[in-house]
Amino acid sequence: MHPSDEKAGQLSGPGARSILLNGAFLLGSGWLAMAMRAVYIVVLARALGPSGYGLISATQALYLMFIVAGTAGVTAYLSRELALDHERGQQTVSLTLFMLTALLLLGAFVFIAIGLITESDPVTRQIFVLFTGALVARGLAMWARSAFVALEASQYHLRQVSLFRTGEVLVAIAALSMGAGVIAIATIHLVSWILEALVGVTTIHRRFTSLTFKPRDWSRLGKVAKGSLVVGIAIAAADWLRVAPLVLYHYLADAAPEVGQFAFAWNAALVLAVILVTAMNAAFPVTSRANVRADGKDAYYLDFCIRGGIILGTAAVIAGMAIGPWALTLVGGAQYDGAGKIFIATLTILGPIVMNYALDQALFLQQRTGLVLALNVGALPIVAGAFIVAIEASGPEAAVLAVFAAQAALVLLKIAIMNSVAGTQLFPALGRAIIAAAAGLAITIPLLALSAWGGLAGIAALIGAAFISKAIAAEELNILKKVVTR
Repeated sequence: MHPSDEKAGQLSGPGARSILLNGAFLLGSGWLAMAMRAVYIVVLARALGPSGYGLISATQALYLMFIVAGTAGVTAYLSRELALDHERGQQTVSLTLFMLTALLLLGAFVFIAIGLITESDPVTRQIFVLFTGALVARGLAMWARSAFVALEASQYHLRQVSLFRTGEVLVAIAALSMGAGVIAIATIHLVSWILEALVGVTTIHRRFTSLTFKPRDWSRLGKVAKGSLVVGIAIAAADWLRVAPLVLYHYLADAAPEVGQFAFAWNAALVLAVILVTAMNAAFPVTSRANVRADGKDAYYLDFCIRGGIILGTAAVIAGMAIGPWALTLVGGAQYDGAGKIFIATLTILGPIVMNYALDQALFLQQRTGLVLALNVGALPIVAGAFIVAIEASGPEAAVLAVFAAQAALVLLKIAIMNSVAGTQLFPALGRAIIAAAAGLAITIPLLALSAWGGLAGIAALIGAAFISKAIAAEELNILKKVVTR
């Protein structure tokens, strides 16, 4: 639906159905992907052991740092271009594919160079070679998913995730049951992304728009790069803040099993974080429209995310303190008995991840893309430096807490900037949520020394304090109840 069809803050029937259907498909594919990722983490961790799992996980985290910079901004840019001029927007689809392919090839060259220069182990080098191909294939597959969303065909996004991510997990399980090792798993990973990329790109070419590149299109490449890459790198920098600790630990740890322990704990926390971010993504179209209409819903959304990030993050930490080590040993086996304490520390990053994501989206809507880019890129050396210093001095748990402190400081800075540029008042919401979090932790810590049931008392105290401090309003729970029961 074109923006001109929207009147008095209401959507037409077809427009509303389109948004709801595409949002449902997108949310479903996001959560399905996370479910498959969670299963895959457990399967690989148990079958490969800390050494093999650490190698696979850290190398994959490194190549993902090259992918997100090119793909992250494509959806938003294509959506805008297709809305403004559908015919010209379809030409832009081809341009973004051409540009991304060039960037992926450059990234693949840098990635394999890093592997050959820094790694001497033959198996690790083979992993780098296989993942070089996966870098290009996965980047193209992610481009196709972004294009499906921009073309309002999110059902194809869901199809891709359902078919290929589930397929990779099932084939990997079969291979591991026959004694396969890290090389076989890396090969399956490569093939699955090649197939998804081929199907995705072919579907777009046949069903939506002809993917061609003409000499006259060179003049528009600069505009496309400016429109999508700046946003992409700004978003990518936020992703780098999340994966950089795992990559750094791969090079700082004294032994491979230590990397596996850290990777298992870190990835478990990231799965929880991405589930929350995926839910926020589904609400972003409404937030974007609210920003255009200036009806205040975008400010409320941001206020809610600040409060929710702290409260949900604290609840996760309390649950982790109570059952985290036991849960990780249960799903990963006794070989991951060292991951439990790290897992408790990694849960602290959930709140900052949710809040930073929401603040980035809000600043994008305020046309402050360059500012988001500067903030996230500027935070990278600070987070990396804090991690390195802390891990050398006190170990992985302290290093994760240093990352939490750095990301929390970034949240405070973004809140101050958002208050300045948009006139929001977010510090009161932050303060109310912190009061509730402090109350929950104050009850949890002494009671856990007596019994694991202290975690339940802590969560109850957290919820009670959230109501008393008005970090959670009764009206919000009523709205949530209506949404769930409909």
